[in-house]
Amino acid sequence: MTYMKRKDLTPEIRIRILLQAMMMKGTYGAITNLSKAYKVSRTFTYQLLLTSELLLHLYLIKPSTTKINIELDKKILLLRLEGKCSIQSTMNILKEFGFGNFSEGYISERLKYYGKKISNTLKGEEI
Repeated sequence: MTYMKRKDLTPEIRIRILLQAMMMKGTYGAITNLSKAYKVSRTFTYQLLLTSELLLHLYLIKPSTTKINIELDKKILLLRLEGKCSIQSTMNILKEFGFGNFSEGYISERLKYYGKKISNTLKGEEI
């Protein structure tokens, strides 16, 4: 089955569909009614939503969270290496200092990420 780009769906109409879908998101049956009104599939409408959310995340949200992640990573490493805290304790301390509610898995992944960047000092030695 091949799909053809409809010439009657101009960029302006696609943007209109997208904006209406964003406003109606979460309302039962709204996307179906919107799709019927513009004679497009629900899949098309949801693809518009997903694409726009990804682009918004890429261009608007990512820069602001990068600084927070760097600060958070510094705190995680400080607590783990200097404070010799367990992952559970690190999680509780970060929550107390207002860094949000992070899971043990997230903290563990960040520690693994930095651990892979450090060269192995035990290479060639018996452990």
